[in-house]
Amino acid sequence: MYSDPASSAARSRSPRAAARTAAAGLLAAILLILSGSAAYAHGGDETDRAFDLVRQGIAYLVTKPQDSMDIEDKINDSLEAKDTSHVDLAYVRKAQRAFKAGDLTATRILLERSIGARLATTPADPVPINSPLPVTGTETGTLVVADPLPGRGALHAGDWGLLAGSLAVGAAGVAVAIRIRPPHIHGGATSAGGTS
Repeated sequence: MYSDPASSAARSRSPRAAARTAAAGLLAAILLILSGSAAYAHGGDETDRAFDLVRQGIAYLVTKPQDSMDIEDKINDSLEAKDTSHVDLAYVRKAQRAFKAGDLTATRILLERSIGARLATTPADPVPINSPLPVTGTETGTLVVADPLPGRGALHAGDWGLLAGSLAVGAAGVAVAIRIRPPHIHGGATSAGGTS
C-alpha cells in the first residue's frame, strides 16, 4: 500500500497545530478567569437630582467606606444639585459635618434621614417615604441600603489547588482528545483491492 508523504506530513503537523490552538485557548481562558476588571462609571451620566446623589452617597458609604473622595463628592453634589425635591438639605449639611469629623455611621444615618429612608420593622407593607418618585426601569423601589453580606474571603491553598487540578484535568482531556482523534482523510476512501 502506497503512503503519500505529503498527507502523512500534513497529518503529523495537524496534531501539533491543534495542540497549539488548544494551548492558546486554555491560556486565554486562564487569563480571563484570573483577571478581574472593575467597572467604574463616572462623568457624563451625572444626575442633577439631590435625591439620587444622596442615595449614591449612601451606597458608597455601605459598599466602599474607605473611598472618602467619592462619598464627599456625592454629599457636596447633592447640596449643589438643581433639583432638591424629596431631600431635607439640613440633614445633608449635618451629614457633611459628620463626615468631615470622620463619623461614617452618623453620616449614613443623617443621609438616610435626609431622604426619609428607614427600615420597615413591622410585617405590614412599608408606608410611602416622603412621597418618593415612582419606580421606573431597573430601580428597586427602596431607599434603604442594607449592609453588605460578608464575602467568603480570599482564595486559600485548597482553593488554588482545586483550581490548578481542574486546569490540569482540562489540559489532559484536551491532550487525550488530540492524541486519539481519527486521522482526517482528504478525497475519498482508497480502494483496498487491486486493479482488474
